[in-house]
Amino acid sequence: SPPQIRLQKQTFHTVKDLGVGRTIREGKITGNRISFMTRTLTMLGSDRYEDTHSYKGIVAGGAIRFTMVTDSRASEHTPVHFIATKVKDK
Repeated sequence: SPPQIRLQKQTFHTVKDLGVGRTIREGKITGNRISFMTRTLTMLGSDRYEDTHSYKGIVAGGAIRFTMVTDSRASEHTPVHFIATKVKDK
């Protein structure tokens, strides 16, 4: 499932990816555009790599159309496109 993104009063905290909260870095909202990045660790054998995930999105209506690009020395990744919608409060 796509990451869960919570935006409150243009304050960035975390993005939930595969059930794990990740710190949002360099978060920015300019007009209807949003961008931020996260980092994860990848282990291949005894080697450890830090991957950077860059998110860019456009707000349209009640949704954000995102593209996520992963920069990794461990493996190749194709860009991921997804649409984020508001999570209903419980």
